Amino acid sequence: MMNRLFLSLAYLFVACIAMQCTPKEQSTAAVSETSTESKPDVNDLPALNIRQTDGLTLSLREASGKIVVIFFNPSCDHCEREAEQIKNRKQLFTNHKVYFVSTETAVSLVAFSKKYDLTDSNFVFAQADAASVFESVGNLPSVPAIFIYDNKRLVKRFDGETSLDVIQQFL
Repeated sequence: MMNRLFLSLAYLFVACIAMQCTPKEQSTAAVSETSTESKPDVNDLPALNIRQTDGLTLSLREASGKIVVIFFNPSCDHCEREAEQIKNRKQLFTNHKVYFVSTETAVSLVAFSKKYDLTDSNFVFAQADAASVFESVGNLPSVPAIFIYDNKRLVKRFDGETSLDVIQQFL
C-alpha cells in the first residue's frame, strides 16, 4: 500500500516537472491572466447567454430598454408566490421585457409560465447554467433574485421574495 502511494506521488511529481507546471508558476500565471482582463461592471446588464424555451439563444447584454431579470427555480415556494404577485399585477411590467432565468429544464419553465399565466410576449422564460450565472452576476444568496435595468444599467437588485409594492417603485 505504501509503495503504491509513493509511486503515485512520484508519478505526479515527474508529470508536473515534465509539463513545467509548478504550483508557484501556475499561481503566478493565473494572477497575471486575471489582472490583465477587465472585469465586467456589476451595474451593467450581464453578458449571460440564455436559451429561451423556444430554443433560441441570446445574450442578455444584447437586450435593450427596460429589462427585469428574475433568477428563479420553478419548484421554489418563494418564486411561486413572486410569480403569483406578478401575474396579478402584470400591468406593472407592460413597458418591460421580463426574463425569468433558471437552471431547470425547458419543460418545467413552460409549465411554470402557463401555471402563472406569464405567457405575454414581454415575459421570456429561459435556461442558463449555474456557472455562467455565477460568473456574470455573482453569488445569488436566494431566489428569486430580481434585477431591474434601464438602458443596460442596474437600477435595483432584490434578493429573495419581495413585495411588488416595493419593486414597483423602481420600475
